[in-house]
Amino acid sequence: MDAETLAAIYKESAQRSKENNIISNSNILPKRLTDKELENVSAVNAELLEHAIPVIHHLFNTFERQQKLFTILTDSEGAVLHISGDTSLLFAVDQINLKSGTVLSEQYAGTNAVALALIHKHIFFVKGCQNYIEALKSLDMACAPVINYNNRLSGTISIATENGNLNPGIQALVAMTAHVIADRIWNNLIQKQLNNERQYAFNIINNLTYGLFAINLEQKIYWVNDTACRAINIRRTHLLNRDMIDFLPDWEIIRQELDSDKIITDEEHDLVFSNSQEKYIINAYSIKGLGSQLLGYVITIRPFSRMMKIIGRYSSSNAFFSFKDILGQSEAMKYAVNMAKTAARSPSTILITGSSGTGKEVFAQAIHNASNRKNNNFIAINCGAISSTLIESELFGYEEGAFTGALRKGKPGKFELADNGTIFLDEIGDMPHEMQVKLLRAIQEKKITKVGGSREIPIDVRIIAATNKDLPLEIKKGSFRTDLYYRLSVVPIHLPSLQHRTDDIPLLIRFFLKQKSQLLNRPIPEIDKGTLQHLLNYSWPGNVRELENTIEKIVLFYGQQEIKNLLPDNAISNPPGHVKSNNHETLPVEPLMNVEKQAIENALQQTGWNIAATAKALGIGRNTLYEKIKKHHIVRLNFTKSV
Repeated sequence: MDAETLAAIYKESAQRSKENNIISNSNILPKRLTDKELENVSAVNAELLEHAIPVIHHLFNTFERQQKLFTILTDSEGAVLHISGDTSLLFAVDQINLKSGTVLSEQYAGTNAVALALIHKHIFFVKGCQNYIEALKSLDMACAPVINYNNRLSGTISIATENGNLNPGIQALVAMTAHVIADRIWNNLIQKQLNNERQYAFNIINNLTYGLFAINLEQKIYWVNDTACRAINIRRTHLLNRDMIDFLPDWEIIRQELDSDKIITDEEHDLVFSNSQEKYIINAYSIKGLGSQLLGYVITIRPFSRMMKIIGRYSSSNAFFSFKDILGQSEAMKYAVNMAKTAARSPSTILITGSSGTGKEVFAQAIHNASNRKNNNFIAINCGAISSTLIESELFGYEEGAFTGALRKGKPGKFELADNGTIFLDEIGDMPHEMQVKLLRAIQEKKITKVGGSREIPIDVRIIAATNKDLPLEIKKGSFRTDLYYRLSVVPIHLPSLQHRTDDIPLLIRFFLKQKSQLLNRPIPEIDKGTLQHLLNYSWPGNVRELENTIEKIVLFYGQQEIKNLLPDNAISNPPGHVKSNNHETLPVEPLMNVEKQAIENALQQTGWNIAATAKALGIGRNTLYEKIKKHHIVRLNFTKSV
């Protein structure tokens, strides 16, 4: 900075000092922070103090002994944070109130080296006579700003002494000191960022959902994350520097593939530890540095059982239905639902029986979703839809090479997929006799062995079986094992046919009309009284499934075909009604409740108000009939006797 520029700077500073009403002939510095204010300012500038004080002591220790010097460290507002140096000088400047907490900014102390360094962010050498206030005129001072990262002013560092004793070469020293302090602050920031990054990486790696091993070129475990330690239940200190082959028997084969630049992806391998052996899904790759130099290897492991849970969770074999989805007010259905709800809370095996289409899988799913296994897998398998040669591999899985056409790495079975969850064995009555023996053993021992394998795999599975066959009759015929039957039917639940729960038909029709209309984006059909009566009178051999299909056809072809073409065969016993169209008129559409009331009144009249005969004709219980008579406010007229 040339002399002319400096002169202009001094002149402007003096003018500002005058305008700030600073008393130039004052023998003491006017502004000092309170002890509490100094404490707060020091806390804010802790980083500056931490890195500046060691530098000050190191660089100026020799100079302080050889010359009468002292150093001043201020914050970015000019407040003195630290002052040290020659004892006699410190005593002298204490008399003018120059000590920790004194403010040397231009606003309070007028023109001085610290004030100019703060304003212009440049080094200044100010002789005593150039200071504005009388208290500082006995001191020469060189001051340099401490410019931190992002060009941010952290504070100033000054060297001062008595008038005429400060060597101009001190300017270079104070400038270097300011740079060293700034560099230390910057390096500390970088080190903190690096430490934070390490902590980020460390925490991320340790909280991965899979185990991770780092292997060095000596084939020893260099590092392992917490997940891996938990998975194999071994402390990290007991794993480090151990040979990887001790835990992964296939390691040598894997290493050879990695050395040929291959990547191992989702392969099934045994991982051996303690006295236990379990399969894991392995991924592995090599680590390379500059110039593709091989540094080591990384292996990740996932317990095979956990992968099976994930597969099951996102597979189509999931449980969607709950008890609220089961419609029915008949006594038989209420009894079945209550049985199922009670059984759901137990670990007991359940056998659901009933004709085809009665909703056995819906009940199985509802039981699963009401159990303590609801957050685990629900796996369904139709025992009658799989050939006798394949059912064992479907249930228990198979190892690599177990039979011709087997997948290269084998395949898990339904029991493995259902571990800790529920397996639904539908059409259990069609299971081959030889397979029944193996299923019974799996239930008793709670272990399975894959086809082509020798290792027993422990399983924790809740079994729900279902059949439309009469199993006691099948036992007599010799096609079903007695011991398996009693293992499965701990809690037997029978689902009634639709013809035995006719009072549920209006409820189901109403539900399916709404559901299918929404599904097909079609209007809800207006069904006349005659058509409804045909639907009520029909025996429904296909049960709820057949009723659902019939309603779907009615919704789909509403207004296009006459209803007689849409009803099941043999469903029409009286002249039918028809759905509304442009060319036909219909009877006024009545609510299903009214139709039900009319049906009961008609039946009562035909039986002469014989309650037992009426209940039998309607397919409901006597108590249910009494409830409906009361609900519909049906009154007996012109009859002389009631049973």
